[in-house]
Amino acid sequence: MKGDVIHVSIDDVILVFKELTGQKPVSIFDIPFFHYFKRLHKRHGLKVSCYCFYQYENFTLASCTRNYRSEFEANSDWLRFGFHGYSGAEDYETLNEMESERQYDAVMGNLSEIVGEKALDATTRIHKFKATKEFFMYMRRAKYPVQALLAADDNRLSYSLSTEENRLLQKKGIYNVDNMRFIRTSQRFDYLRPLPVFRLFTHFRGGKYFFTHEYFFFPASTIMKIKGKIIKSLIQTAVIYYRYCLHCISDFPMNK
Repeated sequence: MKGDVIHVSIDDVILVFKELTGQKPVSIFDIPFFHYFKRLHKRHGLKVSCYCFYQYENFTLASCTRNYRSEFEANSDWLRFGFHGYSGAEDYETLNEMESERQYDAVMGNLSEIVGEKALDATTRIHKFKATKEFFMYMRRAKYPVQALLAADDNRLSYSLSTEENRLLQKKGIYNVDNMRFIRTSQRFDYLRPLPVFRLFTHFRGGKYFFTHEYFFFPASTIMKIKGKIIKSLIQTAVIYYRYCLHCISDFPMNK
C-alpha cells in the first residue's frame, strides 16, 4: 500500500539558471544546486520541484541557455519546474489581470524551452500565496496548466479563498474548488528556531509538503551561508526520516 507523500520544493528559483548560462557546464549536475538534489534523489528517492521567477536584476529566463533541455527532460521523473512569480515584487491579488496572465505565460513559455514540457510541474506555489480567482482559473486552462496550488504553511488566507474555505483547507489539508486543488504546505525549512525544527519531525497528517528558498543555496553573506548549510542538512535529515522511519513516498503532489 502506498504511504503518505513527502514533497520538497524550492521557491524563488532564478539564480541557478543564471549560473547555468554563465558557467556553461558539461552537465546541469556540475552546478552545486542541482548536484545536491541529484545526490538526495539517487540515495533516497527524493523528488523536488523548483518554482521560478522570470527575472533577477538584468537576467531573465528569456536570456537563459536552452542547451540543457534534453538533460532536464531525462530527469523529469524527479526534477520539475513551475511558476512562482515574475520578479518577486508582484501582488497577484491587485495586479491587472491581463498583466498577471502575461507574466504567467512568460515564465511558463520560457521554462518549456529551457527544461522541456516533460519537466513542467502540475503543481505550483505562487509568491506570497496571493492570486485572484480569475488568475488561478486562467492558470488552470492555460497552455501549460496548473492543477494544484500549494497554500500557506500558516493561517493566512491563500489565493483569495474565503475564510470558511481556508478553514476547511487548514482542517483537511486539501480543498478543491472550481476544478483547482489547494494543498496546505506543512512547513518551511527556513525557520531554524528549536520549536519549528522539532515540528519538522512530528507526524503531519496526510502528505508532508516542505519548502525552502533558492537564496539559501546562493548565500550573499556569512550568516546566509551558515543558514544554508543547516537547511541543506535539515532537508536531508527530513527526507531520510520520513522515508525510512515513517515509510513515506517522495512524489509530486498531483501524482498521489
